[in-house]
Amino acid sequence: MEDRVCMIPRDFKQEETQTIMKRELGIACCLCSENDSCKGCKSDGFMDLSWCAIRRCGKGVYAEKIKPRAFAEFAQRYGIEELLDSLERNEQAGMVYHREGIIGDYDDFDDLEELIDFIKTGKRNENRAKAVLETERLVLREMNMGDYDALHSILADPDNMQHYPYPFDERRIRDWIEKNMERYHKDGFGLWAVCLKDTGEMVGDCGLTMQNIDGEMLPEIGYHIRGDCQRKGYAKEVAAAVRDWAFENTDYPALYSYCKYTNEASIRTAEAIGMQFDREYPDETNGITHVSVIYRRE
Repeated sequence: MEDRVCMIPRDFKQEETQTIMKRELGIACCLCSENDSCKGCKSDGFMDLSWCAIRRCGKGVYAEKIKPRAFAEFAQRYGIEELLDSLERNEQAGMVYHREGIIGDYDDFDDLEELIDFIKTGKRNENRAKAVLETERLVLREMNMGDYDALHSILADPDNMQHYPYPFDERRIRDWIEKNMERYHKDGFGLWAVCLKDTGEMVGDCGLTMQNIDGEMLPEIGYHIRGDCQRKGYAKEVAAAVRDWAFENTDYPALYSYCKYTNEASIRTAEAIGMQFDREYPDETNGITHVSVIYRRE
């Protein structure tokens, strides 16, 4: 029976990380690829997998996670071949099953049926993505790989990225999404998708991230708004909401915003939410980086 290539992290070396889906071993290989650290699906409370007659690894997958439950249910409904075909189809579209040390695109789900639909279609129902904050006109929610096109119109736009070293290509945009999905799990925050409340359309991103500012890791409020949606006060509106959320939900004594010293629009937005000039320092990326700060009120 023909072997198939499993989900391979794009930023790892092929010869070190390639994993083969051995279809003759059944669903277990697709889920854990005979991972030596797998705890097994024989844990108490896990769904009955006796229907999988060719499961031979003796371990299976983590029983307490929604992902293996969704994969097992998918296989029961549509068959193992369709599951493997869906994984490969999604992989070709840029989805990543697993990356060593961080999450994959199938991990950021709380609803079993939503994940099953995502496996089958490769598309996520953006209206069901986690909403984090709401303002008068906008909603901030967790971004996901389904936001690629919306982010491409922002991060690949030369005018929008004129204060960056370069516009982003496809890989950098996908890495941007992946990094923020990792941050949600690791830090509890990240850059969130900025969406119009009336339509759900994504028009930017804004949030809190830890950034290396002049050699020190500091909490930074960042924001990017699509070109045709600028000069409407959206950046100020969401940045102020993130400022309030950060002071209410973290214990950071101060919040920062930094950018290239020529990025006057970004500096004005920082000032509009109460930030003041903190410092400027030379660096290789920006030439000179401008830093704004706001301190927690006692």
